[in-house]
Amino acid sequence: EVEKIITNRMAPYEKEAALIAGLLNNQSLAPKATRDNNSLAGAPQNYKRILNMTATAYAPGPLDNGKWNNLTYVGGTVKHGVIAVDPRIIPMGTKVWVEGYGEAVAEDQGSAIKGNRIDLAFDDRRDALDYGIQNVKLYVLN
Repeated sequence: EVEKIITNRMAPYEKEAALIAGLLNNQSLAPKATRDNNSLAGAPQNYKRILNMTATAYAPGPLDNGKWNNLTYVGGTVKHGVIAVDPRIIPMGTKVWVEGYGEAVAEDQGSAIKGNRIDLAFDDRRDALDYGIQNVKLYVLN
């Protein structure tokens, strides 16, 4: 119960906490996605290849997803754990692990997502805006 309260209160400060945790090498300060996917200690062991990607972020709704609103290319819902990809690089349905984000499935694509670029879905537009643009390692999982 205490961990849940602390996690909720720390949510707006996840990036800063991850940086501090990395400096201190303390998993308890890391964001949930980082803890669950062990990104401070390294990537998952079950991957086929690693790609260096430029990552942006988006959220459900017409502001970020235009006429598609809350739907992905494959008909799913835009939410954390979904990424938009260039299907020539990462086929639809591929399971991946993104550094600092966690596990995801390639379920979306967009006209601006070309080459080694991905768009990470977040549940909330504020979180997507806070993410900005980052260079990340993407691990294609087995």
